[in-house]
Amino acid sequence: MNDHTLLYRQAHPSFFNNDRITSQAFVPFPKDDGGLSVDDGDLVTAQNSFDFYTVTLGLESEGIWAVTSQEATELNTPVVATPTAANSAHCDLKFPLQDDKKLEMKEWRKIAKKLKVKATQRGCQYSPVS
Repeated sequence: MNDHTLLYRQAHPSFFNNDRITSQAFVPFPKDDGGLSVDDGDLVTAQNSFDFYTVTLGLESEGIWAVTSQEATELNTPVVATPTAANSAHCDLKFPLQDDKKLEMKEWRKIAKKLKVKATQRGCQYSPVS
């Protein structure tokens, strides 16, 4: 992986408002302990990432959006490879953890908004209807 590697993020249908992706797509779920799931674009194409997520895992996605590893790192969310037996391309963006969960979520939302801007500027990388 290098600074320009695209990190693919699945966009659930609920993460859209008026056909625009929201920053909610870039906020980790509390159960994920600060990790935001992405796929390493050096190891998988956007379409393969989408197909694995929707067909193999049976989950919903409207499409793939991406930030680079450099953009993620600059926003204090370093990329950590977390491959699984089923998905060797899986990584996490590690959001900063804090003792105060309210402050932590506030900070995560700020970061998510910036990630969304980067991803939106780049555009959808794959969608079955694109």
